[in-house]
Amino acid sequence: MMVTPQKLVERLRSHRGRYIALHLRYEKDMLAFTGCTYGLTDSESEELRIMRKNTNHWKVKQINSTEQRRGGFCPLTPKEAAIFLQALGYPPSTLIYIAAGDIYGGDAHLLELMSRFPNLVLKVDQFVYGSMGVSKYSNVLKSTTRCLLS
Repeated sequence: MMVTPQKLVERLRSHRGRYIALHLRYEKDMLAFTGCTYGLTDSESEELRIMRKNTNHWKVKQINSTEQRRGGFCPLTPKEAAIFLQALGYPPSTLIYIAAGDIYGGDAHLLELMSRFPNLVLKVDQFVYGSMGVSKYSNVLKSTTRCLLS
């Protein structure tokens, strides 16, 4: 079922009226392009390095991830985003709509955000997934997200 942007906003507002739409920029291609590997496993970092190497139209092949991060060119990890939202005073009950594609690493990287903000909804391939929807993420996500499909 495709959800139009207007319908999505209506459904998000209907749950409590307020929500946050958050684009983490934590997709595989974004991390590979920028060379940002902070918080990733060695195998994930290697997977991104190979992707960058094999993508012809990306001109820079060798990137120092530490320098990228120091320069502010890397997105926050989901854990860092959660800490930042808490520091801004958002309560754990805040409804957060992840307005991004597949979050690289799935649950392994979303767990800290989900544990601090359990009302999490993902947008994946123009569909909205939640506790009653189909998701490629584990049962942790299915049981902690609010379904917007019904």
